[in-house]
Amino acid sequence: MGDETLALIKPDAVIRYHVGIVLTEIELRGFNIAECKLVTRYQGQDGSLNALARNRFIVFYEEHKGKPFFDPLVDFMASGPFYALRLTKPLFPQADVVADWRTAMGSASLASREPGTIRYKHTRPGDPLYWNLVHGSDSAEAVERELNLAYRWGWLL
Repeated sequence: MGDETLALIKPDAVIRYHVGIVLTEIELRGFNIAECKLVTRYQGQDGSLNALARNRFIVFYEEHKGKPFFDPLVDFMASGPFYALRLTKPLFPQADVVADWRTAMGSASLASREPGTIRYKHTRPGDPLYWNLVHGSDSAEAVERELNLAYRWGWLL
């Protein structure tokens, strides 16, 4: 069982003023926000995407390389501010935090989103697949890898 996970509140949630909604959903579902940081430096002074940010998301989402949504996802994530969070469930020591967060988020696919999930309740039909408010690690191995990247890049302290 995973006792912690990485969550990202994506740029679409930030620009739509949904950060508070997502944080409330996280807490109401019994998660503890052990760490939370707003990450903001993504565009150059000329408005272009920051190459460093884009390169980091290429590494972060490497398991999706070759899929049709990979480049748009990378550009989207590098396009604006997002929040990085480390979630735990100290009041529920037997909980699988990774699985619980995946369930709380719901499917990335609009057609498969379950009622009551964060993505079902707070995303809009017609948005691109990757405009789905939140990211969550999908396995214990991914948690370890993604948290290591988040700490190395200063997304978390």
